[in-house]
Amino acid sequence: MEQLRDMYFDYVVNATYRKIESEINPNSIPDLVEAVFLNKFINTAKTASFHKIYLSQAGKIHNSMQEGFINKFAKAYSLTRGIKAELRAQMESQKYTIVNLIEKSPFEAYTNFFMHAKFNDEDKERNLASFFTKLAHTVNPNEYYCLDSYVRVYFKLHREGFFYSYCIIGAAYKKWIADNKPLLRKLRHAISSADKSNALKISELTDLKLLDMIFWAKGDTLKKEENDRKPNKSKRQPRLQHDTKAI
Repeated sequence: MEQLRDMYFDYVVNATYRKIESEINPNSIPDLVEAVFLNKFINTAKTASFHKIYLSQAGKIHNSMQEGFINKFAKAYSLTRGIKAELRAQMESQKYTIVNLIEKSPFEAYTNFFMHAKFNDEDKERNLASFFTKLAHTVNPNEYYCLDSYVRVYFKLHREGFFYSYCIIGAAYKKWIADNKPLLRKLRHAISSADKSNALKISELTDLKLLDMIFWAKGDTLKKEENDRKPNKSKRQPRLQHDTKAI
């Protein structure tokens, strides 16, 4: 079974790698700069505002953990809806323990605080894998990346478990980064040239963050296109009614 498991994992990682390879190449760089980095992250107010928060925290989280850090972090990443206030308060009281454990043993941090999260014995367990990926990336942006559902769908991994998808995409990202250093330098140069105001501060972003930004933007665009193709209930034709007076 171990061999079968490893073969499957490698197969899916390689498929994900090929998808990255098809999307990021010398010919696609101008379009990526325009569609992703300029349109999605500089010219869109919401993501531009978020990027400023991100820059203030990534790799320097210990300087950001003032009172209310967990609430602010969850709000910035639009995570408050799925996490009860009581659970966020509990995580706030444990934030230093959580962050320190992510630095030393991230998998242990995930299983201890995120995999079966609840604020008391009566509360329903929640798997906060998405929260974990974002916090782990903020703690160590060179080693970990953020994962959103949009990205899982884009890589056709939505039928896999969230954390398993995270491991697959992370392995593919790191393999692609190791194999494409010259291409990454070209991409960075193109972004810097287009970002006249240095709003993105590209030199402060890790290679993992660049890939995260690209595939978050592509996943977000795909989701919007799918929503646009869905029938608009408000525009559907009304059902024909029998004219009872004519009967």
